[in-house]
Amino acid sequence: MRVLCITLGAFVLAACATPSPIDPGDVAWVEFAASDRAVVQIERRLYEQAGNPHFLIRVRVTNRGKRALGIDLRDAWRVFYPNQWGGLEGPERGHIDEEIVEPQALTPALKKRLKADYASKALDAIPAGGSIEYYREFNASGRADIDGTDSPYLFISIKGQLLLTNGTRVENLLPAADSLYLRLPVAWGTVPGGARVVRDA
Repeated sequence: MRVLCITLGAFVLAACATPSPIDPGDVAWVEFAASDRAVVQIERRLYEQAGNPHFLIRVRVTNRGKRALGIDLRDAWRVFYPNQWGGLEGPERGHIDEEIVEPQALTPALKKRLKADYASKALDAIPAGGSIEYYREFNASGRADIDGTDSPYLFISIKGQLLLTNGTRVENLLPAADSLYLRLPVAWGTVPGGARVVRDA
């Protein structure tokens, strides 16, 4: 299996593993995390943005609870983000050697801060039954790099975390799957004006 990997900067080295593959079929959205209060999905396509040289992914967070949720999108490394990409001969990664930003632990102090931020409306709000979407860029590659990949499949490694609360309980959602798998050529979209874009500052 031939894998081309492009990695972000020097962070915590992740252990190598062999994940279970995700069917790279025609389903438009792939579920990456779920709880009784929220579901996190990533669209199976990539995005461009005017004036931005990097590609982006589109993430949707749906509130499945009966109370409004607050989600913390203020830190680009504390959301679900594309960490690495590469071409593949099949829809499954083999040996993985990847550096990641270590997820933040959900300490009592962090829970208290998030509840306070929820009360003060400092978090992005998701009404009961509603959704919020954000676009997260990869900080090293753009469309030309992706379209120039000479492989039938592409993986986008998904890392990070999502901190959310309903004011009473706080959750720390982590990606349940390793990667988003796409068939090449990739379907491209354009980030609409006014969309929430989370960037590595």
